[in-house]
Amino acid sequence: MKGIAKLGFILALFAVAACASLAVVYAITKPQIEAQDQIALTASLKELFPEGETFEDISAS
Repeated sequence: MKGIAKLGFILALFAVAACASLAVVYAITKPQIEAQDQIALTASLKELFPEGETFEDISAS
């Protein structure tokens, strides 16, 4: 029984380390991903409306 608890504890440590690593990577890359999404959206809108210079979100808040 002691061995199972030890293995469970080690597994939990690996899970916590993986979650922490994922959170750090997400925090670092989030601004870059949002910037790329905005660039892709602007490119799509320019393709649909070639005469447009700027595009603003006018949805009601």
